[in-house]
Amino acid sequence: MSLLDGLNPSQRQAVQAIDGAVLVLAGPGSGKTRVLTHRIAYLINEVGVDPFNILAVTFTNKAAREMRERLDALIGSGAAQALTVGTFHSICTRFLRRDITHLGRERDFAIYDSDDQDRLMRRVLRDLNLDEKKNPPRAIHAKISSAKNELVGPAEYARLNRSFFDEIVVRCYERYQALLRESNALDFDDILVETVRLFEQHPAVLERYQSRYVYLLVDEYQDTNRAQYVLVKQLAGKHQNLFVVGDEDQCLPAGTLVRTPTGEQPIESIAVGDRVLAGAGRGTVTPARVTKTRSRPYSGKLIRSTLASGRSFTATPNHMCFARLGLREDVHYVYLMYREDRGYRVGVAKGARSDGVRPYLQPGLQGRVTQERADKAWILKVCSTRGEAQIYEQYFSVTYGLPTTIFFNDGRGDMQITRAQIEWLYAQVSTRANATRLMQDLCLSAEHPHYRPSAIQGSEKPQRLTVHLTVFGGNAPSMAAPWYRHRVWLNTSDRMLEQQVLHNGSMTRPGKRQTWRIDDRTRILCVPHSLPSRLHTQSADAMSHVGQHSPPATSSLSSPQPTCDRQ
Repeated sequence: MSLLDGLNPSQRQAVQAIDGAVLVLAGPGSGKTRVLTHRIAYLINEVGVDPFNILAVTFTNKAAREMRERLDALIGSGAAQALTVGTFHSICTRFLRRDITHLGRERDFAIYDSDDQDRLMRRVLRDLNLDEKKNPPRAIHAKISSAKNELVGPAEYARLNRSFFDEIVVRCYERYQALLRESNALDFDDILVETVRLFEQHPAVLERYQSRYVYLLVDEYQDTNRAQYVLVKQLAGKHQNLFVVGDEDQCLPAGTLVRTPTGEQPIESIAVGDRVLAGAGRGTVTPARVTKTRSRPYSGKLIRSTLASGRSFTATPNHMCFARLGLREDVHYVYLMYREDRGYRVGVAKGARSDGVRPYLQPGLQGRVTQERADKAWILKVCSTRGEAQIYEQYFSVTYGLPTTIFFNDGRGDMQITRAQIEWLYAQVSTRANATRLMQDLCLSAEHPHYRPSAIQGSEKPQRLTVHLTVFGGNAPSMAAPWYRHRVWLNTSDRMLEQQVLHNGSMTRPGKRQTWRIDDRTRILCVPHSLPSRLHTQSADAMSHVGQHSPPATSSLSSPQPTCDRQ
């Protein structure tokens, strides 16, 4: 099978772009990582590039493992082993283990994890006679970490400081770095900072790595901070063969009208400092000041969403909107469901149903996911009758090769099918590849399902840990904070983790079904998107690759008063 089989024209164009700098922009679930891995395989098998000369960077260890698994399947494990694949931090650690002596440091340096960093920061506060209650160690370390990610050292931070707290941070920053060096240790951020410094101060070391890595590929490029950006620029400086893929900014097209205290204005006319009416949670709005605007050329799909009121808005496919799974007995959902040990299937659920225990109705999709102990689900189609839903269920099943058989049949005594037969069926069908194709066609994101269950451990499933984030769903607005608060909490059955949490001084409380939980009803600093009151439709041809030009789409970021920073 050709490496180009199964790729759409835009993906093929990206895979076959060999020399020079290439930027690929596309929304979630559009196959960016697939393009990246196929391009590596194409370079090796079709162009004849030595795997030793290729460096691929991802943002998580899980993504790096998945990339290696895909490459093993495409080019064989032998060739894949010669590649350099990993996260920024893992790759830079290899560089430093070999060459940090050029900076006067020892190769056997320790790497401090979050617990080590917290203990060290507490020691810093003790050394400087600073009260932990008035100067929270984690808040100070967060400031230091942010500075390091922007390649700002203690001296420059002191020059830029704007408040008394910043002066405290400067003192702690200097002492923190001194203690790290005394212990021959680096924290997580130092791994990047020291690699940048190594390459800046020792060009011969940089040239050695530049000569080796002729082709450099970076996944999730939109998430790079300044330190990572500088590293990429340094390594690609000689051959300029840099291939990066990432998500586009969430944007609204030019002409979109945004509500302001003085009336509606086109989004492209909104400037930094202007006031708009921004989302404050639970359908409310509050005056806000715009802190940043962006605009860019865009050629690709636009999604038009029409509300029950008849009002509509148009946005790029990756635009995130707040929504809630409501209770409607007059509709039926056709859904795509995923369970880790099975894969994907399609099915039908009523909009609202009773679970036979509680006196109130619950969303039908929620009930189906709970009943089958699934991990997540997406709504494919909303139908007015069950008959229509069943027709679409068959359509999606046949068109995309996805089973309709349930994942879990315990307690279903009326079913003749056995668990062994269910397991056999899902072992025979490549549901993951087929579901990926379905989600691409319907502009769905694998990372953003419409429903996820709580972190409850089934008797035969691996331990699950979930961090919940309720956005604009907490405490009501006040004079000091005119928006609904956010809330974060953790729910899991991992008892070893609970002991670590208790050891660090945090309290836990019991959850359901032998789990435990920890809450933090805290204000998370954020920049909500401004809410348009009326928008116009603008269409464009389907294309998500750099090089195409059309009227710009614009995004407007705003923050409620008092002003808060994006985090």
